[in-house]
This record gives sequence, C-alpha cells and structure tokens, in this order.
Amino acid sequence: MAHEEGEPLDALARRLDGLDYYEVLGVPPTATLAVIRRAYYALCRRLHPDALGALPEPVRAGSQRIAQRLNESYCVLRDPGRRRAYDGARGESDGPRMPLVEAQRESARQSRQAHTGHTPQGRQYAERALACLRSGDRIGAIRNFQTALTFEPGNEHFRRRLEEARTGVA
Repeated sequence: MAHEEGEPLDALARRLDGLDYYEVLGVPPTATLAVIRRAYYALCRRLHPDALGALPEPVRAGSQRIAQRLNESYCVLRDPGRRRAYDGARGESDGPRMPLVEAQRESARQSRQAHTGHTPQGRQYAERALACLRSGDRIGAIRNFQTALTFEPGNEHFRRRLEEARTGVA
C-alpha cells in the first residue's frame, strides 16, 4: 500500500476507495502469490487495529476499514480464478473494487463456461460428445469433441476431454 510512515491512518483510510487491490497491497499486477502473501502479512502486522494499541475512535474506525480492505484485496488476489475475474473486470468497471461475492460468481461463471463452451455450437457438440462417452461410444465422442474444437479452438477443457476419449481414460 502506498502508505507513508508518517501518514495518519484516517487519511490512508480516506484514500482507500481510490486504490485497486494491487495498490492496496503495494504489489504490481504481475506479482506472484508468494509476493502477494508477504505483502499482505507485512501490512497486517503494521496496520491491523489490534497491532496498533489504543487509538482514538475515529482513527480506530479508519484502521478497521484498512484491515477490511486488506483482507478483501488478499482474498480476491490469492485465488487464481477470482484474480482472473478481477483483472478482467478491472479495466471495464468504474471503480477499483470487486466484492468477493462478485469475484467468486465471475470465477465460477468463467469456469462453467470453459467446461460447457463459449459458443452455442461448441456447447452442442460437447454435450453430444459427453452423451457418446456415457453410452460407451468413444469414436463418436472423439468426433464430437473435434467438431466442438473447430468452434472453440482455444478451449483447453475440450482439448483435454478429447485426449481422454482418445486414450480411453474418460
């Protein structure tokens, strides 16, 4: 976090709304999970209300806001799916925040979409391939996964399922 040693906590708490999660933790968007974790724990040790001792009520309230925002930032950035969703929404949204519930929902939607397909045709052929697998028709499953991949060549889930069908692992 861009927190100067002499900066009052209440001033920092007021600046929080303008900071994105990377800025809150003071790490670049390319930071690894280990770097994010170290930054989070270091800031918690320095800025958590319990670590600061007795504070006047307005300053304590600001300190609690800072701790909540640190936790929110860490919870989103530590999970690869939530982080991808946040990074995708970062440029599109008006603000620098993505509530945890929204990040979880977006991550689940992206995961579900990758498994079921992004296009109607990709979904259709993937469903046919899965039906073939359930009935024991590996050749039909292979053919349908190949067709699904023509509509969605970048879908790694379809590619993995095709390989499983080819090797008989599915």
